[in-house]
Amino acid sequence: MIRNFFTTAWRSMRRQGGYTLLNIIGLTIGISASLLILLFLNQQLSFDQHHENGERIIRISSEITEPDDSFRWSVTQSPLGPELQRRFPEVEKAVRFIGNGRVQFERDDKTFFEEKFFSVDTTVFDIFTFDFIVGNPASALSLPEDVVLTRSVAERVFGTEDMSEVMGKTLTVGEEQEFRVTGVYEDMPVTSHLIANGLHLISDTEGRMEAPQAWGGFYLYTYALLTPGTSQEAFEGKLSEVNDEFVRPIFDQFDVTVKYETIALTDIHLKSTFQGEPEPTGSMDYIYIFAAIGVFLLVLACINYMNLATARSQRRAREVGVRKTMGAYRNHLIWQFLAESFLLALIALAVSLAVVYLSIPFFNQILDLPLSFGTLWQPMVLIAILGILTLTGLVAGSYPAFYLSGFHPAHVLKGTSGKSTGGNRRLRQGLVVVQFSISLFMLVSTGIVYDQLKYLDQKDLGFTQNPVIQFSISNVPDRQKWPVLQQKLESISGVQAAATTSSVPGQGYGKNLMPVETEEGQMIERGVDHYAVDYDYFPTMEMEVVKGRNFDRARGLDSASSVMVNEAMVRRLGWSDPIGKEIILGSGEGAAHTQVIGVIKDFHQQSLYEVIPPLMFTRGQNLRMQVVRIEGDNIEKTLASVQSTWEEIFPTTPFEYEFQDEAFFEQYEADRHRSQLFTLFSGLTVLIACLGLLGLASYTAEQRTREMGIRKIVGASVPQLVQLMTREFLILVLVATPIAFGAAYYFMKGWLDDFAYHADMKVLTFVLSLLITLVITLATTSYHAFRAASINPATALRQE
Repeated sequence: MIRNFFTTAWRSMRRQGGYTLLNIIGLTIGISASLLILLFLNQQLSFDQHHENGERIIRISSEITEPDDSFRWSVTQSPLGPELQRRFPEVEKAVRFIGNGRVQFERDDKTFFEEKFFSVDTTVFDIFTFDFIVGNPASALSLPEDVVLTRSVAERVFGTEDMSEVMGKTLTVGEEQEFRVTGVYEDMPVTSHLIANGLHLISDTEGRMEAPQAWGGFYLYTYALLTPGTSQEAFEGKLSEVNDEFVRPIFDQFDVTVKYETIALTDIHLKSTFQGEPEPTGSMDYIYIFAAIGVFLLVLACINYMNLATARSQRRAREVGVRKTMGAYRNHLIWQFLAESFLLALIALAVSLAVVYLSIPFFNQILDLPLSFGTLWQPMVLIAILGILTLTGLVAGSYPAFYLSGFHPAHVLKGTSGKSTGGNRRLRQGLVVVQFSISLFMLVSTGIVYDQLKYLDQKDLGFTQNPVIQFSISNVPDRQKWPVLQQKLESISGVQAAATTSSVPGQGYGKNLMPVETEEGQMIERGVDHYAVDYDYFPTMEMEVVKGRNFDRARGLDSASSVMVNEAMVRRLGWSDPIGKEIILGSGEGAAHTQVIGVIKDFHQQSLYEVIPPLMFTRGQNLRMQVVRIEGDNIEKTLASVQSTWEEIFPTTPFEYEFQDEAFFEQYEADRHRSQLFTLFSGLTVLIACLGLLGLASYTAEQRTREMGIRKIVGASVPQLVQLMTREFLILVLVATPIAFGAAYYFMKGWLDDFAYHADMKVLTFVLSLLITLVITLATTSYHAFRAASINPATALRQE
């Protein structure tokens, strides 16, 4: 019987080739997009799943509350990890990761730079899973000079693909520190919240990292492997013991509260809201958004099928009547029509798999992710695909099956049934309203995302808009030549200004507790964000001094007794006149009593997700970062001169630079990728809706052929008839408009609120989305309306 169902379904589909093709295209678009979204969601949800003990690994992070500020850091103090392992039997092992920033490798007179190089404890391989190619994880990090590298780093540094040849070789890292390679592991998966390209042991020969005062500094990542069955929540509650014994004695005197929080390893990528994560994080909000878009696309495709199936019910009515007369039961007919929808869904799924295979490279380019077609054959993903197939077949085919199978054979064969009833018509109208609502919602949301990204690009960030390049000078072999580089850079034609700094917009900075003077003249302890700049930094970056003055070479005391602050710091401390206010740097006999000499106009040190932080600037010299502002007329020539100057002074060190604006806007790279996806899927929702409208308009025009003939006989013109037929669809668009606009406003307002600075939602964005929808609706429906209205009345009545 099942074979008969599908054989009959195939014959019916072949008879209605145009209708079948329209449905297959719509379902293919919906299923293809859903499969691509499924691949993306699977990738995002698989972070850190490759670790064998991943379900038992947690990271400890810090929440710090000051009297006028609070922040949450992903890092903790250095003594915490060893203390956890000593104190709590629930902690099987603990490990610390200390980032080493940009590391310089030297091998055979060649210099390499590498990011993501970490110092760790010996327990690292007991907790995390690394895929070793050569070397023994149990003993790879036994001595201070041991180092393990990823395959890609080993190949680049040693110039061989045979990893066994790398074992035991030495290389110089940083300040002539010799390391011996004791292991090579495969590059860590991109689905890792922390990617380490090299590991070596933490060096603490003097025990400073576990000294009592070390509980005051936060700078490393601390992980713990809990024993089986240990509750993360219960363990987190016990951390207050450590806090009370070691942390509070340091911070209570400053009215600062520290609280430890735990987060499961597999939750970090999507659920962390801590500052200072080692890699860019995702968001569960986007998981829900794209999952909803996938459902939207499937629903739209199913609505198309339902609308077209019920619209052509008059053609199937006589078939139903004959089948019932010949003895067919209603349940047989229901299964027959469901078989048609499942067969259509199966064909669409097969085509969709081919589409996904061909489009994955394009999709990867948009997302900058290595999605793989092979992921579709994973058991859980296969179950999801079967769920999509079943859902599509059932949802798309359920109403047509129950509706068509309910025709009474006597009425059908007399011609008094099978026409579109009022209820059936209202259902189709309701489904079209749903389609228009989803399409309008996607269009408005896409417009708002575009407006926000445009706002990010065009907002005045408070520093120069001219081209600025930045590069590190901290790893060059001869630091005595730093001033020489600065002088020669300033003499290059095309270089407008140059300076050194310990940080630049888009990068982090230090934070320390220090006494600051209040408006009333009292000294209070506050956590102060700060970094060092040289005399030329603010002029080079064209940052405006709004009060007081800049650091001045002619004033020798600037180096020791003066600091500058931004406007946010003035507001935070409530200073009416900040000039002359005292800030004490350091503690004890070495403390420097400084005074504020100038105020810098607020600029965006961080992304526009964050409020401009209160900042203090100290004066430094020959700092780790070089910034160079260049003229925009002949950038390539100027860059070539800068590189030539670098190679003249540091011939053994590669010259690597980046444009400051590009580096800053990398913070929004994930938003740009999501915007492109949103635009793509928005276009697909409109396309699917257009396919449904095209088929529905065709059958509506066919059903009203006789009506059009009669109206023409009594004097109606073709434009009037076209207007009559398209008016119904335009009304449905207007009915969908408040639903779509309300939903878009609600959800997109929440998205915009994630930014501390964002564009306002524009009325024009909503209006343009409505106009686009109206134009597409007219263009889709008017063609068939014009054809029906243009038929000769005699022909129309004769056909009827």
